[in-house]
Amino acid sequence: MRPGHNLVGMGEGENNDHEQTDHQLLKHLVVRQGPDGFFAALVATVNAHPEVSVNVTLMVGGAVVCGVVESGEAWFEAQRQALEATQPGMGPVFDGTIERYRELREWAASTSVDERTDDDRDRTIPTYVHLRDVDIWAPDGTRFGVLSDMRWRCRLVAVDGWMFGTLRENTS
Repeated sequence: MRPGHNLVGMGEGENNDHEQTDHQLLKHLVVRQGPDGFFAALVATVNAHPEVSVNVTLMVGGAVVCGVVESGEAWFEAQRQALEATQPGMGPVFDGTIERYRELREWAASTSVDERTDDDRDRTIPTYVHLRDVDIWAPDGTRFGVLSDMRWRCRLVAVDGWMFGTLRENTS
């Protein structure tokens, strides 16, 4: 951080536009109580661009969870299809949620970051991360294996740590 900045607000006498923009970025990505702001930004990017997917490893309550981050829209669509396949007629219970993700994605694509208000920015900060092709290790090291046709959803505030890429089982 530049001199005169702190995590709570602007330093004394620091008011130019460039510094205000930096402050807003910090406010929305770093200072927030709760999830890691950079990870939340990654999830928001995937939500806004469903064609993007990212391999990650998450540490959640002592467990290690590996998988591919996918958009909330794609995750709920997959849940809808799975529910419809096992319980015909039940798939539409997800339609409203899928539509909200679609609307948010379309809004984000049509609105520049500079045009957004603080409420708009808060609206685009995700609450959950959605994974596919999940591989889970329990805290005791027990591996549950890759669940390729299962999806996993977790509150971002529950993620204790994360990294790009996925772990591989030690075969030596």
